[in-house]
Amino acid sequence: MMKPRISAAIIIFVFLAAISLAVINGSSWAEGLAMHGNAVEHQHGKIESLGPGPTIVFKTDAGAILNLQCSARCLTELHHVQRHITEKAPTDLYYIENSSRNLVALDID
Repeated sequence: MMKPRISAAIIIFVFLAAISLAVINGSSWAEGLAMHGNAVEHQHGKIESLGPGPTIVFKTDAGAILNLQCSARCLTELHHVQRHITEKAPTDLYYIENSSRNLVALDID
């Protein structure tokens, strides 16, 4: 009589864990979309360099090099950007392409 109850408890625990993971992943995806809009691109990689001026050189995990201009929000985070360069930290980059076909970094985390 005890085995069916233990099996049911394990199945419910696994089911709830799977649903929790799905909700967490879905909410992180939706957060990026809500914060930046649907025209924003996302890349993961490392910041190679900062400057001259408000420009960033970013290397994606796939090896592509992106040259970006900093937006106003990005300019307020320069100390954070500098720390990522110094520590060679993995970085999430959110950017758009403006009407001049330049890439503009909106958010760096």
